[in-house]
Amino acid sequence: MNRIVHKDHYPVDKLPDDLKPDLPAGSHVRITVEAEEPKPKPTMTLEELFTAVPPEERLSREEIDEHIRRERDAWDD
Repeated sequence: MNRIVHKDHYPVDKLPDDLKPDLPAGSHVRITVEAEEPKPKPTMTLEELFTAVPPEERLSREEIDEHIRRERDAWDD
């Protein structure tokens, strides 16, 4: 949500230290706060997914089939 909030006549003395170095102590300011839009999560292509696993860690088709069989058989027990 991109909501904007305004605060008028806000005491400088109540601001966090990193926001008040150039402002005179005892004065008042107007604060405007606007939420940033969340960044979309990056999506990976199939090629990126395949290359994300190093070759030495990849399973063969036979190893994958065997793993699926073991998992399926475990459900039958």
